[in-house]
Amino acid sequence: MKLAPTITIGILAVSMTTPVYAAEAALDPLPQFTITDAETLFENNAKPTQLAALSQQEMKETEGAWVNFAIGGAVGFGSYALTNYYNNRPITWRGSLYSIGTGALTGGMGGALIRASGGGLAGQIAWRPNMLASNFGASQYSRYRRW
Repeated sequence: MKLAPTITIGILAVSMTTPVYAAEAALDPLPQFTITDAETLFENNAKPTQLAALSQQEMKETEGAWVNFAIGGAVGFGSYALTNYYNNRPITWRGSLYSIGTGALTGGMGGALIRASGGGLAGQIAWRPNMLASNFGASQYSRYRRW
């Protein structure tokens, strides 16, 4: 009967994702890539890099940007450890690192995507279901690999 919770969670995750409907549009022909374009891509002109110090406002905007990644990684590992404890399975290094990585990625990128879409309820509606679905998919891959 361990399959029933997995199916229920899968149905909930799929039902929460927002469908995307693409409109058909006429495609313009792509520009041709020439050999001169390829040569300029790898040209080394040895110009110095332009660097500028961040302003105080920019420093405030980037301050604490790592927190979502850290919380996501902690939640990822915590859910992995609790699930394995509950199911009497050993906690492995591979499974731990995979769970921390997927948690940090979905937590950190999800928070950034929510902020980029304006935040608030609209950002949550736009990105939270997709984050949950991607995290669920990653956990299913981990379960398939028996980590």
